[in-house]
Amino acid sequence: MRRFQISIALIAAAAGLAACTPRWLATPETPPTVVAIYRCDDGQTLKATFDNGRGRVRMILGDGSVTTLEGQPVGSGIHYANDWYDLRGKGAEATFAVKDRRSTHCLAEG
Repeated sequence: MRRFQISIALIAAAAGLAACTPRWLATPETPPTVVAIYRCDDGQTLKATFDNGRGRVRMILGDGSVTTLEGQPVGSGIHYANDWYDLRGKGAEATFAVKDRRSTHCLAEG
């Protein structure tokens, strides 16, 4: 029984450590920054500068305001957020949301 309890404790500790490791960490092949221009269904154009080394994105919103979103754990694709904004996506497709408002579908140019 004691051996079983130790095994469960080790598995729980390993899972906790794995949860602390951000999935967005850059690899040697990843460029330090990537810029994407998103055209959204609501007519907004977003410029996103992804800082792969720091795991964040600096965004220039359609109204000209600037914000920084921090990388969030994700199974695949991207997820960045702060207290007001949320950007999720995979490939050229993304969803951009503003707190307490409806989200919009966006498509990266190029």
